[in-house]
Parts: sequence; structure tokens; C-alpha cells
Amino acid sequence: MSWGYRVVRYKNGGGYGLHEVYYDDAGLPWGMTEKPTGFACDKDEGPTGIEEQLLMAIDDARNEEVFDEPEKWPGKSPHMD
Repeated sequence: MSWGYRVVRYKNGGGYGLHEVYYDDAGLPWGMTEKPTGFACDKDEGPTGIEEQLLMAIDDARNEEVFDEPEKWPGKSPHMD
């Protein structure tokens, strides 16, 4: 399983949001965070953790195509057998 930040175009026509999109072992998307990404980290990560998350999000948003939220997810959740 892998994941990345993606700019998502909502299927309901409500605009765009930055979400974490999750992929199965075959590279097919199987889900995304319910709400757009908020940036927070554990106490031990400190401000550097947020900076790293922001840099990764910027890189992903610039380098990945806009992701159209699907009606049906093609991938398989790792929680499904």
C-alpha cells in the first residue's frame, strides 16, 4: 500500500481539495481521506514535521495530475480480503 497527496476534483462539482489518496499493491486508488488535508504532527516531530509534510504536499500537488474523485474505487483496500 502507498499514498500521496493529490489535488482532488470532487465528483459533486463542489470544487477541489488536497487529500491523501491511498493505492493498493497494484497501484490502483482505493480511497482517500474524508476531509481535505490538515497539517499537524506529533509532539516529538515538532515544527519540522509540519514543514516536511507541507513540502511533500507541494511537490505532489505540482507533479501529479488532478485526481477525479471516482464514483467507484477501482483498487482494493488492504482491510479487505
